This record gives sequence, structure tokens and C-alpha cells, in this order.
Amino acid sequence: MDETTMGGTLIVIRHAERTGDDLNADGIARAQALADALAGVEIDGIFTPATQRNIDTARPLAEAKELEIQVIPAVDIARTMFKRQPGGTLIWVGNKDNLAALWEEIGAGGEPPVNYGEMFIVPMSGLNASGVERSTFGAAPDA
Repeated sequence: MDETTMGGTLIVIRHAERTGDDLNADGIARAQALADALAGVEIDGIFTPATQRNIDTARPLAEAKELEIQVIPAVDIARTMFKRQPGGTLIWVGNKDNLAALWEEIGAGGEPPVNYGEMFIVPMSGLNASGVERSTFGAAPDA
């Protein structure tokens, strides 16, 4: 498939709050808030790296949308996701490091969503960001 036709929409978040590799009570609540925030949005694919806190953050959304969580390597993230589901609305539940790599891969401006509860919606032109809509979900994180 030609990369110029891959576009779609990419929703990017950081995993929810954690203690160790597991979500804590705030993280569990935020994971549910993600599902609530995207209740009216058609989601075609949910992707995470192979990290339990990321998978657990995505789980309520996956259950609500009746989708499988697709665990992929955190390398060439956008290319991998949009090859699997070109033109779709996809979500990446990342970590600080792979969020920075994804942001560079798609040429998005500014900082990626590294704070808990940030959700950035990125219209894609091929494999390049054509804008970024910054929003939040769930309770404001503790300072």
C-alpha cells in the first residue's frame, strides 16, 4: 500500500497512573474515563506496546468498542498501525519514550501527550500529522 493513502486519525495518550507496572486506583479510574470520553467516537483499532500498564489502560475502551487490543513493537508505530488499518481512527496508548519517537515519526509539532489525562487527536495525511487537537480526559492529575 502506498503510504500517501494510509492517512486517517490517530488518537495518542500516555498510559494511566501506575504503581510499578500496574495501574493504581487513579489509573483504573482514568482508564474508564478514556472509554467514557471516546464513547461517541468510532474507533477502528487500539494499539499498545507489550507493557501491562498500557494494556490495562486500553482495556475498558477495547471492551466498550468490542475490539481486540493489538500489541505491537514500539518501532515505526504509525507505519505499523496504518498498514494494518489504513484510513482508520486508531489509538496508541504509549509511554514517555515511545510517545516521543511516535511524535518524531509523524512530524507533529510541540510535545507529545506525556502527562496523565492528555489526549491528542491527530489527523493524518499519509504518515504525517496535519494538525494536533489537544484535549484531556478524566480527573486532573495530582500535582
